[in-house]
Amino acid sequence: RDAIVWCNALTEFYNYLGLGILECVYTYSGEVIRDSRDSNSLACDRAVARQTTGYRLPTSLEWELAARYQDGTEWIPGNHVSGDLSGHCDPYDFGSAFSWQIGDYAWFAENSASSTHPVGEKSPNHLGIHDMGGNVSEWCYDTPPNRPLLRFYRGGSFSLGTLHLQL
Repeated sequence: RDAIVWCNALTEFYNYLGLGILECVYTYSGEVIRDSRDSNSLACDRAVARQTTGYRLPTSLEWELAARYQDGTEWIPGNHVSGDLSGHCDPYDFGSAFSWQIGDYAWFAENSASSTHPVGEKSPNHLGIHDMGGNVSEWCYDTPPNRPLLRFYRGGSFSLGTLHLQL
């Protein structure tokens, strides 16, 4: 919720500085969303993400490309955590090598002590982005087909197991 409010605030700040005229992306009942407190959760959770020029969250595909990027021609397999090429993160896949380095890249149920952690405490992926897997799940701009009140979320979280870290 904070992220969509931040996107709108950044858009308004950009306009305030006179750097352009952008429109806020996230609205509810025609009003720009500026409050992410729990008391405003309905508005945030049901925000309409309009096709405008303002700042927005990445789409699910954009997020995946940033998470799986390796060098422009090679991509991290989808069953790995972002940045970790040592093996997969699916505890139920017995046919190939499980990663023993997941903890170098992500916070998840087994290593987080049931809490979020400051960004940057784990190794970054190949683009230098930290916490693409684990720590907190990340909302995306787009919604599943025929489910406009839901958002895609990616990356797993501190409270979920390694299976949820897959890209």
